[in-house]
Amino acid sequence: MTVFSGPRGLFACYCLVTESPELPKRCYIGFTNNPLRRIRQHNRKIAGGARKTSRYGPWKMVLFVGGFPTKISALKFEYIWTYPSRSKYMNCISATSQKLRVACPRTISTTLDVLTMLLIHPPFSLQPLYVVLLDAEADRIRLQLEQHSISVFTSTMAALQIEPGLRASSDIVYARHTSSNESAEKTLSDICPICQDGVSPSSIQCIQCTARFCITCAGKLFTGRSDLIPRSGKCPICKKEFDWKELLRKRAEELVAERRTGARDDDRQSSPSQCSSYDDYDTIDLLPSSSEGEKDDISRDESGTAASALVLPSVAPSDLSRSPTTASPINLLAIDPLLSSPRPCVPLSDVISITD
Repeated sequence: MTVFSGPRGLFACYCLVTESPELPKRCYIGFTNNPLRRIRQHNRKIAGGARKTSRYGPWKMVLFVGGFPTKISALKFEYIWTYPSRSKYMNCISATSQKLRVACPRTISTTLDVLTMLLIHPPFSLQPLYVVLLDAEADRIRLQLEQHSISVFTSTMAALQIEPGLRASSDIVYARHTSSNESAEKTLSDICPICQDGVSPSSIQCIQCTARFCITCAGKLFTGRSDLIPRSGKCPICKKEFDWKELLRKRAEELVAERRTGARDDDRQSSPSQCSSYDDYDTIDLLPSSSEGEKDDISRDESGTAASALVLPSVAPSDLSRSPTTASPINLLAIDPLLSSPRPCVPLSDVISITD
């Protein structure tokens, strides 16, 4: 199974269950952008796993939740899932029973109950999230999630494949993998039926009649008077009613299709780093705290941390003696590939003189 990661890559929250007889059925909740690499880190097959999980292994990943638009939204979900009693969100759900208002869901049963409660209530029920079940132990939540129109898939760790994503917004992904002529023709030919203005590349499309709208115009149309998040609405052209999360899912699929088929070779070489350059931050540990006051390590990717992408180019000693006119410039675009506009190059000699 190939997991759909979206245009920016995979942001997922996962649940581990220990197979150790010392702590049977104990859970660990974390965030990752690559479940295949993360489970190997927890089982100490590669570097980067947390200390406490390495002592209580081996671990198995029973499920993960994907489809989050950003890393921040996934980390917020992870925190609420881990600390239901600390979250105002869980306390506001009238259907939440007292047994789910625990300090930390330590067992697999309580962890799955809290997860189900999060996914079937707003705001997470309004997002195009999906659940991938990797173990039969988590299969009992399938029916309840499918009753609330939440996509549920079944796979194994051996058959799982993660589609890489780009560290860029939807506008950058679309512009990078579509020629300027095609973008200009699309902008001129598509007129938003709501605002009667040109539709930007980050538009949203009706599933039925394929009419395109500005995403802000469609969001206002699908938002009720008492709602802050769009829920559902009717297309002003075909009058077909759709859920907002279905339109968002379709838009993400379009952006991924642009990345797959419309990218030029030179764009691939100059594109931002892949999803694997993100760090996996497992800030939540559900195991008993150590008496020695140890803290979990912040996990790191095999390819290095995100900060490693910001390291300045190495400078030879001969470059330090050059005059300002022959000094090697520092290209700011090489430091931050997501800068949308070119910045002036600063001579290395000027930087040295300032620091001196």
